[in-house]
Amino acid sequence: MIPPSMESQSAPLLETRDSARYYRIRHGLLGAVSTVRALDGVSIELFAGEVLGVVGESGCGKSTLGRLLVNMEAPTRGEVRYRGQPITGLSRRAWRPLRRRIQIAFQDSRRSLDPRVRALDQVREALEIHAIGTPSERQERAEATLTVLGLEAHLWRRFPHELSGGQCQRVVLARAMILEPEVLVCDEPTSAADVSVQAQVVNLLRELRDRTGVAILFVSHNLGLVKYLCDRVAVMYLGEVVEIAERDALFAGPRHPYTQALLSAVPIPRPRLEPRDVVIAGEPPSPTAPPSGCRFHPRCPRAEAVCRSRRPLLKADVSRRAVACHLAQADAGPGSL
Repeated sequence: MIPPSMESQSAPLLETRDSARYYRIRHGLLGAVSTVRALDGVSIELFAGEVLGVVGESGCGKSTLGRLLVNMEAPTRGEVRYRGQPITGLSRRAWRPLRRRIQIAFQDSRRSLDPRVRALDQVREALEIHAIGTPSERQERAEATLTVLGLEAHLWRRFPHELSGGQCQRVVLARAMILEPEVLVCDEPTSAADVSVQAQVVNLLRELRDRTGVAILFVSHNLGLVKYLCDRVAVMYLGEVVEIAERDALFAGPRHPYTQALLSAVPIPRPRLEPRDVVIAGEPPSPTAPPSGCRFHPRCPRAEAVCRSRRPLLKADVSRRAVACHLAQADAGPGSL
C-alpha cells in the first residue's frame, strides 16, 4: 500500500489542536510548587496510512504527546480529535469502543508485558477485554497475529523474561494490532534495543503499514530510523513543534536552526564528506521556566532581537511545510508563508 499524499486527504484521522500539558511539582516536602510545561500549544495532524515521525531531545514532550493522542492523559488546554470528534474528557463507556481504534506500543516492551502471563495469552486477552469472538476464535486469531508478526509457535507459551527484546516487541505489537486499530502510537519502541532488533522492529512496522494501512505515530530520537520509516517528520523542542515537513524535504533542507543542528549531529558514514558544522551551545532551558520569545533563542547561533521578544508561530507554506522561526520565515520570502 502506498500512503496517500496529504493533499488527497480531506481530513486528518487523529489530531491535536493547540494542546498543552502542564504538571505541577513540589520541591521537597514543604517546598514551592512549580509548573512543568511538558507540552505548550502543539498542533499535530496524522492522516490515514501515513507514518509520522516525532523527534527531539529527551524531555522535549514527545512521549507526553503520544499519551495525549491515545487518551491516557487529558490536555491542560486544547483538545484531541479522532475523525473530527473530540475524545478529550469522554466517559469510560464512550471511550471504550474508540480504544480499539487507537493503540499504543510502549518504550520498554518487556516492562509493558505482564511477567506472569504467557505471550499468547497476553495477545488473546485484548480480544477477551472487548468480547470479540468465541474462545476458539480468539485463540485462532491470536495465533494468526503472532504468526504474521514473525513470532515462532514454540515461543507462544513462554513468559516475557524467556523472550528476547525483539520477541517481546513483537508480542507488544501483536497485542495492539490484533484489535485492527486505525492508529498505532509507537513510543520509542527501539530505544533499548541493539541494532539488529531495531532493524527488525522498524521493518515490522513498515510491513504492518503496508499490509493494514494503519497510521503510525513513530516517536524516536534515532534520526536514521525516522528517515527510513516515516513519510513526514515533526521536530519538537521544549514542548513545542518547531518544524514539520515531508521526510525528504526536511532531511534535504532543514529550515529551523534546531533541526539543522539535530541533523548535523548525525554521524556521516562517508568520511570524505565534509561534516556539517551547526553546533548547539549550552543545555536546554528548564521546562518550568521557558525563555521568552523563541524558546530556542538562548542556544541559537542566528538569534536576533525579535527572537528574544516575540514567540514565533508555526506557519505553513503552500507545500504544507511548517516552521516556527522568524528568520526562516523571512528567508522564505514575502507571501510564501
